[in-house]
Amino acid sequence: MPYNTYQEVYTAILGQVVKSIQRTGNDIFDLSQNYVPVKTGRLKNSGAIANIVNGVKIEYTAPYARIVEIGAPGQGITGTQVVSVPSYYRKGKLVKGHTRTLVNQIIIEVAPGEFRTVSTLKARKGQFFLKNATVEAMPNLVKHMTTTLQEIENH
Repeated sequence: MPYNTYQEVYTAILGQVVKSIQRTGNDIFDLSQNYVPVKTGRLKNSGAIANIVNGVKIEYTAPYARIVEIGAPGQGITGTQVVSVPSYYRKGKLVKGHTRTLVNQIIIEVAPGEFRTVSTLKARKGQFFLKNATVEAMPNLVKHMTTTLQEIENH
C-alpha cells in the first residue's frame, strides 16, 4: 500500500534509519565482544546492548571498563586510611579479622574477592576495544541504510 502523506513517508524513513543504526550497533557490540581483552571474563560479561528510541546503547559496566578502553595516567597515592580486614584463609591457615593502617597506599580489587595494596597506580595504555569495533563497523551503516531504505521503496 503506497504512502498517502508526507508524514507517513517521513515516519517510514525515520523508522528505517533507526533500524539501520540499531543493526550497526549490533555489529559494533559483536565486534567489541571479540576485541575486549579477557583475563577473568568479568569485563566481557559486563557488556550489554539495548535498543533505545532513536538508536542503540552499548555499555560495559565493570568498574575498570573505562580504564581498559581509554587507559589511565600513572599516579602516586598519598594519605592514610584505616581498613577493616575480615577473617580469611591464607595458605590453609586462618587469619583473624583485624584492622590495618595504610599510609600512602590503597586497596584495589584485582579479581572478585582478591585484593592487593598498591602505593602507585601504573599508567595503563588503552585497549580501545569499543572504539576499534566502532571504526570497523561504521561502513556497515551505509549498507544497512541502503537495505532498509529499499524496503520503503518496495513498499
